[in-house]
Amino acid sequence: MEIIAIPLAVIFAIVAVIFYFKASSAKKEKDDLSSKLNEVNFEFNRLKGEHKHLDEIYGKAEEAQKVLDDILSSFPESCKRLIEEQSNSEKSEVLISLLRRLFDAPNEIKIYIADRQAEKLALIKTSNADEKLDQIYDVEKGYIGWAIRKRNPVSDSDLENESNLVRQELEKADDKQFAYGVSLRYEDRLLGLLTIGMVRKRRPYDKKILGLIARITSVALINTELIKQIKNPNDIDEVTKLYNEGYLMRRIEDEINRCQRFKTKFSILAFEIDDFEDYSSKFGENAATQLLKNFASLFPSFFRTTDIIASVKRNLFVILLTGTTEQDVAKFRDNLRTTIKEFPYPHQYEWKKDLSISGGVTEYPKDGEGVQMLVEAAEELVLSARFKGKDRVLFVEEANQL
Repeated sequence: MEIIAIPLAVIFAIVAVIFYFKASSAKKEKDDLSSKLNEVNFEFNRLKGEHKHLDEIYGKAEEAQKVLDDILSSFPESCKRLIEEQSNSEKSEVLISLLRRLFDAPNEIKIYIADRQAEKLALIKTSNADEKLDQIYDVEKGYIGWAIRKRNPVSDSDLENESNLVRQELEKADDKQFAYGVSLRYEDRLLGLLTIGMVRKRRPYDKKILGLIARITSVALINTELIKQIKNPNDIDEVTKLYNEGYLMRRIEDEINRCQRFKTKFSILAFEIDDFEDYSSKFGENAATQLLKNFASLFPSFFRTTDIIASVKRNLFVILLTGTTEQDVAKFRDNLRTTIKEFPYPHQYEWKKDLSISGGVTEYPKDGEGVQMLVEAAEELVLSARFKGKDRVLFVEEANQL
């Protein structure tokens, strides 16, 4: 029995060792398999995340493509209409339609136009039919002023980068905060402002699109101004090559509408060359015509580009002085009289006198609210100046005091 027990013990020991090593090997294989499964699972989750990210990128790319398609399909026609339409109201209709389409904006699009001095903005169009038009805003105040100062397109999220003082001031503003805004500019000149009060979905490239639209709109506004300045032969006086009476009357009517919108003023300056008929009798019709031509050539360098200079009768000139006060016109008057006295003219040494003028100034709306009333009142002042000794330009108050 003892002889057999020894081998059995050895056998059991060997078997135990064999099982131990097999168990260890199985555990190692299990651990290796578990590790590989973890690696596979990690890779699966990574690929799953990348797939989700790719789906997001693809979704954004589809959205961007849709916007690009909208731009490519709507921009050419919209740009053409912006350039072709002559009134700011018609241009505004095109703009609102374009902005609604590109920004998915419901009823909060507003278009403002600046006055000639770029001190005030008038609300000329809004997508909200219930909002009152022609409201006037200061270009330096509120959210409007903030957007204009930035020059580039802004969004309400840009307010987070402002100081506490700026944000506190804006909280007191009378105008409403908007989602996006951009000023309309041509070079350094302020033309207006576009704002979008609310959009359903914001995109990272919204401000770039708005900036592009603003640049196109600004060019369209300037083109309209330039077209108005191009002289139509039917609007030109044949002798002096200045504007004629018909064109002047239309432009005064336009300026009245502008002043009613912005609550501003303008003046009418009318004058004649003193003793013109005597000059014509002494030196002849040709000399008188040449005098008028030379006299008219003086005006473009003397007056501003925004002023309208017209020859309404053979020896009667009328100037529309835009955005002026009585003090401004008084300086114009004095400088003009001095300049004319120093102006050389045909037969000057034979005539033996300096040129002088008799004229009058009326102001809108103080001296009249209609085109005809303003011009006729200025012409009556010309007669008053002539009868009171010539060589003078009178305001209404001055004529009443003499």
